Amino acid sequence: MNGCTNTCATIITVNPLPVVNCGNYGPVCVDGATINLGGIPAGGTWSGAGVIANTFNPATAGVGPHTLTYSYTNASGCTNTCTTGITVNPLPVLNCGSYGPVCIDAPAINLGGAPVGGTWSGTGVNANTFDPATAGAGAHTLTYSYTDGNGCTNTCTTNVTVNPLPVLNCGNYGPLCIDAAAINLGGVPAGGTWSGAGVNANTFDPAVAGAGTHTLTYSYTNVNGCSSTCTTDITVNPLPVLNCGIYGPFCVDAAPINLGGIPAGGTWSGAGVNANSFDPTIAGGGTHTITYSYTDGNGCTSTCTTDITVN
Repeated sequence: MNGCTNTCATIITVNPLPVVNCGNYGPVCVDGATINLGGIPAGGTWSGAGVIANTFNPATAGVGPHTLTYSYTNASGCTNTCTTGITVNPLPVLNCGSYGPVCIDAPAINLGGAPVGGTWSGTGVNANTFDPATAGAGAHTLTYSYTDGNGCTNTCTTNVTVNPLPVLNCGNYGPLCIDAAAINLGGVPAGGTWSGAGVNANTFDPAVAGAGTHTLTYSYTNVNGCSSTCTTDITVNPLPVLNCGIYGPFCVDAAPINLGGIPAGGTWSGAGVNANSFDPTIAGGGTHTITYSYTDGNGCTSTCTTDITVN
């Protein structure tokens, strides 16, 4: 109020904000490893989905675009932030498909796998095919691996069961004589089908087959639809070929005569026969049919007859 004026001055320093650089990251796949976040200058703090301290976990963040923030305060207490975007890509969705069960002798099967363009692996796998014979009997796990345009890889698995062929036993039969009765054929397990010369259903008839060695086949299909066969040989022996010879006629008082019979070693029977001789006196007058019976080394027996007249 006296009209007197005075002034004073002070200095104020205005500090700039720190220059912050977040860096660039990704894109990454959702199953990718945790990545380290840089941030310049070092010593700041990161925040955002999937962030733990200075790392980013794609699986925790989840699929999609994410914005991360880096905050830094310098020695002057000035704080600045920057942001960076990270895209987390999903894994491709795969379908392995279903296959089998198959028999071990089945042809190789084509493996699908969707989307196409992936890679198959596992026992019995060759490129995009599965060979049951190479894999062997049992349950096999096959894996399909596919990488999409984002570089994300996923896998799926499928199980293929390879069933073994049934184990068969045809059995052993014979040898048989050609005049033997038809025999029953076994075959284990039961329920299969027999085929071959002389076979009718589950029986073998030597007379129909004829002399010689015959190979019979037994085929069987089990509950898994797998078929197998076994074979067995049956020998059919012919009957021996005989020659009784021709004798007489004789007078009733003639001396006994020797009977031949070819091959030797058989047995004679009939009126007037004693061992290998024929006695006209015992046989008496008339025409007599005598029989020669012979069994060969195969156990096959044949007979022939001859007529002798006693006057």
